[in-house]
Amino acid sequence: MVIKDYFITTLDKNKYPNHPIVDAIGYEKRLKTDELNYVWDCKKSKESVCVFQYTMSGKGVLQINEKKYVQKAGDVFLIERPGNYKYWLPEDSDCWEFKFLSISFSAIPFWSPIVNNYGHTFNIKDENNPVMRQWNKLFDLVEKSTTTTKINDTEILNVQPFDTFLDNSLYAYKFLTVLHKYLFINGQTSSNAESVLLCIEFINTNFSREITNYDIAQAGFISPYYLNSKFKDAVGMTPLQYLTKVRLQNAMAMLYNLDYTIDFVAKQCGFKNANYFTKVYKKYTNLTPSEFRTQKRSMILL
Repeated sequence: MVIKDYFITTLDKNKYPNHPIVDAIGYEKRLKTDELNYVWDCKKSKESVCVFQYTMSGKGVLQINEKKYVQKAGDVFLIERPGNYKYWLPEDSDCWEFKFLSISFSAIPFWSPIVNNYGHTFNIKDENNPVMRQWNKLFDLVEKSTTTTKINDTEILNVQPFDTFLDNSLYAYKFLTVLHKYLFINGQTSSNAESVLLCIEFINTNFSREITNYDIAQAGFISPYYLNSKFKDAVGMTPLQYLTKVRLQNAMAMLYNLDYTIDFVAKQCGFKNANYFTKVYKKYTNLTPSEFRTQKRSMILL
């Protein structure tokens, strides 16, 4: 068993909860001969993170709900913790060697379009691609900046590779952008997939203003008459349902900033007024925005 995991200390992260940050990065090689079986049950996770994991060699298994996906060299999975996911080293595998990166849950507005368009698991071929080069660059930075402090004969790792919170956030944005761009260029190539991706990008960029199905269709060069069916086939929901979720996810991130009034958050995220925002928010989360803020809840995946 080889484990080189780094959990990153980021100063001032609580001041900017709506910015995605790199939470942890690591390399592991899990073996059949290890004393303990390797298994991750994400339903039991206490942390709220988005996890990217790339298989270098060997074989693992990812389970999403009741469906299982074998993970071999070049395979990637994207999952959220906590969530209905589980992954492990199966009995018929001698090892599972992988690299992972976890990013804070505030990355959901950027993470969801990738998952919605390309799925939770896919293959990115050889390791010499822009995505893994970006991962290697970040891992090298973290590893070189890590120091050790000895306290009562116990060695404590100090993992603080970034000078400021925004430096960390920049790396998180960069990785997500490189991943999305790589998949867009090398992933699905059908005209439908490209059109839907254009619609998704339009929604992600313009959710704060009033937009219609017609606006979304124009952005994706799709006939408004076929938009709903094509979008739903690719994403699993209609464009306006997706728009609502994007608005709510961004609003949720803004609610952590106590300087923002509920009315301000509502209008910044495309809702007509605070009353309508509260009604929609409660429908999806079973909480009003004020209750979510008062209870200091973690981000909720919609």
